[in-house]
Amino acid sequence: MVLGKFLQCLMLLTGYTLVFGDPQACTYTESTNSYECNAHNWALPLQLAQFNYTPQVLSLVQVNGELPSSAPSGPTFDGFDGIDNSTFDPNYVPSLHIRCAATGQLILTSGSFANMSHVQELRFFDCAVLNLPDAVFSELIELNYLSFDGGSVSNIGFDVFSGVNIYPMAVPNPLGALAFRNAQITSSGLPNGALYNLVNFTKLIIQNSALRVLQPDMFKKSTKLTHILLDSNPFTKITDGLFSDLQALTVVSMRDISWDCTCPQMWFEDYLTANNISLLGDIVCNSPTDYQNKRAKQYDLDTCPQPDACGDLPGIVVGSFCLTYWDIVAYSLHPFAVIMAAVALGLSIYTRRQLDFVKEDRQGTRPQFGLRQASGSGWKGVVSEKPGAKSKPRAGPKDSSNGRDDVKSTKNSEKQSDMGDSVKETNNNDDVTKINNDTSDVIHKADVQL
Repeated sequence: MVLGKFLQCLMLLTGYTLVFGDPQACTYTESTNSYECNAHNWALPLQLAQFNYTPQVLSLVQVNGELPSSAPSGPTFDGFDGIDNSTFDPNYVPSLHIRCAATGQLILTSGSFANMSHVQELRFFDCAVLNLPDAVFSELIELNYLSFDGGSVSNIGFDVFSGVNIYPMAVPNPLGALAFRNAQITSSGLPNGALYNLVNFTKLIIQNSALRVLQPDMFKKSTKLTHILLDSNPFTKITDGLFSDLQALTVVSMRDISWDCTCPQMWFEDYLTANNISLLGDIVCNSPTDYQNKRAKQYDLDTCPQPDACGDLPGIVVGSFCLTYWDIVAYSLHPFAVIMAAVALGLSIYTRRQLDFVKEDRQGTRPQFGLRQASGSGWKGVVSEKPGAKSKPRAGPKDSSNGRDDVKSTKNSEKQSDMGDSVKETNNNDDVTKINNDTSDVIHKADVQL
């Protein structure tokens, strides 16, 4: 890019017209900072020195055949190991896109991507990839995204991903993804252990790609996976424990799968729910016949033994909840506890009042209550005089004659007592005093007559 701009400036300053061009069959699009090279007309190898601008995004189209790694026709890419990354536009990911011709085939070797370590995104479109040998992507070193869109993929090596690290890179759209979309995997699945080398990738996408087999330990080393998308594939069951090593997993998508519903095969619904993993897509039975096109959850509820909500705890299952014996005892004691609390509150109030009465008695501030007999009724409490007060006897007339005073006093006392018994008490203290005074006057008159 720097060389091209220098030559353009030189032309303007000198007035000379210099004729120079990109590699044969390669055209540049400035808006996307990309080159497109047509395999029908190119001459390999593609040499970096021939490009007027730095090919940050390089698309090879109409490909049908081999991407050679050595002479006589190769290598496919020459001199790209010296590319200047500092000239890249940060808005675009350094990429290599390979689009095959209609019904075009693609043959790759272990050196097909030599000198292309600057590439961070590799995509194949509509290619019948005849082979993916071991370590075929090792020269790329690091990738943010590797995908196969359309076409087919055959002869996948056990160590196909050896030497390449797929992870979410610091690019405009961090993905860390391996994807097969509408690309038929002719072997019905990835080789056992093929993903063991991808310990850092976070997304696996295999959609509508004729995936029939998922090995039970295929994710054993890929513990950083957060998304697994397996939509529209012909597999009908997955092995118990398939996701058990994936502690970072948050989303599983399995839309449009024709499930063979059996009790052992429906394990994953409860597992994903228990581990807070979102399951996208309805799980619909294809068999047995009675449940065809019905939700697998209905089959599970109707046919399979339901887990005991109490587990190992002693208790009673109520719906989907466990009521343990400890819960039952606690609920039973609750009303008793309320009653006891009310009783304790009442006793506390009563005791407090009694203590207040005792305190008032000691201080002499509480009124004293006695008994009186009301006319036509039983005994009733009346307020007495102040405690400790003594009533003074009423003084009568003095008589000094020969000891008759004592006799008269005795008689007077008897008469007073007899007459006092005939006097009716009233609730009015003034009336009682008046009656006593009248009685004293009668007694006095009797004494005079004697």
